[in-house]
Amino acid sequence: MTAWIVERGEAAPVAQVPVVTGLRAIWDCLLFFKNPIRVVERQYRRNGPVVAFKLIGKKIGGLLVVGARYNREVLNRTDVARPTSLWQVTGASGSAQAEFRRGYLGTQGKEHETLHSAVASQLTKPRVEQHFAALRDLAIASVDRWPTDQTVDLYALNRQIGSEAAFKLLFGEPDEEQIQRFVTMLEKHHLINWQARAYVSQINVRGCPYHAVQRNAERLAEFISQWIAEQRHADRRSNLRAALAAIDTTDSALSTPKRMAGHFSFLGFAAYETMSSVLTWILFILALHPSVLADLVDEIEAGTPLESVDSEELKNRPLLNGVIQESMRLVPPVPVIPWRAFDACEVAGLHLQAGTKIMISPHLTHRLPELFADPLRFLPERWFSIKPSPYEYLPFSGGPRRCPGAQFGTEFLRVALTAITGRYRIELGSGARIDYVYRGITMPKPGIPVTLAKQDRRFRAPDVSGSLLELVNVDRPN
Repeated sequence: MTAWIVERGEAAPVAQVPVVTGLRAIWDCLLFFKNPIRVVERQYRRNGPVVAFKLIGKKIGGLLVVGARYNREVLNRTDVARPTSLWQVTGASGSAQAEFRRGYLGTQGKEHETLHSAVASQLTKPRVEQHFAALRDLAIASVDRWPTDQTVDLYALNRQIGSEAAFKLLFGEPDEEQIQRFVTMLEKHHLINWQARAYVSQINVRGCPYHAVQRNAERLAEFISQWIAEQRHADRRSNLRAALAAIDTTDSALSTPKRMAGHFSFLGFAAYETMSSVLTWILFILALHPSVLADLVDEIEAGTPLESVDSEELKNRPLLNGVIQESMRLVPPVPVIPWRAFDACEVAGLHLQAGTKIMISPHLTHRLPELFADPLRFLPERWFSIKPSPYEYLPFSGGPRRCPGAQFGTEFLRVALTAITGRYRIELGSGARIDYVYRGITMPKPGIPVTLAKQDRRFRAPDVSGSLLELVNVDRPN
């Protein structure tokens, strides 16, 4: 059921906010973890830009806020709240799973400052620009190996190029077999943490899902600890792994290997998975809009060949950047960004107790018609004339906790998209399904078959179905 609450904070005006309670709140929370996009869309349609949830008693357990005003309010309250994970299986105190669940997002104070300083030092604008030539050459070499005229899994190919870019350039790992080993372990850890049985039935007995999660975390922590140790005496300025390995942990909470492994597991997975998923969505959306794709190929062919192009030229290609920005507007990597109050605070005029989860939604904000006209349509040209604020357009979050890898990720997308579309035409089979699945990130469902043909400009809109079409309107030919 939905009721209305009126509460006054210490210094806030009276706020009248709809509150979802009882079985409806419990049911929505269960559905949220499966597909938050549908839940937040329904709540916004019914109740507006601020919705509170009460599962038990009178305490507000969760708050959904939508729009630039509330995005700004939440994203800048790092004094009382911090980002958190939506869903990870709990672990016993001191276990690897407990540290993985806490991870990089859950840090605050001195610990966060120390970690963020090390991470940000490797992701500054000058540092990312230093990587450009290597990133360009890596993308070209990887894409040139893609097979033509046979069925391939496009998502797997994008994951390969994304993981190589992240681990070779950011983490200083040259061994492709070691990269693949690490990626396989990270993916397994991520996916088994989304098993409802492990989350609900926490029986730590061999053969049970919960035990499998705990055991897998211990193995991954051991692997990461050894991987970090390889860079213990390297120049901290050389790569992100060396920068984190060089942190002085003698007087901080960073001293345990399992805690450092937890930070690395999040950073490693986020570094390549967001780029790979976004690149896949861009390519699919382009395939659904052949006229835009033709114009993009024209822009690529009219410019300097990728083999000798520089970063500045790619930054100034209007359609290339418009395609990337518009795709992330329609399918942001993280559709809902969860925060948790670690102290009592006020948001949207409501007094929230410590522990309250606060959710902002780039997915919904990016669909506000007052910000983006005709919001469900793919219109890259809109970016030729608009410049939304960081709280109106936030594919990488915003405020003090904005993703430090935003610039590297964008550079990767420019290079990879240019390499792929300049070389190949992607054919989706007739009747193909394009589905998304939510696992913290809006990810393509694994196993997406396509055929790659040499770029011959024979573009046509494919006849496809699937849940992706819920996120973007496609003009169907008559």
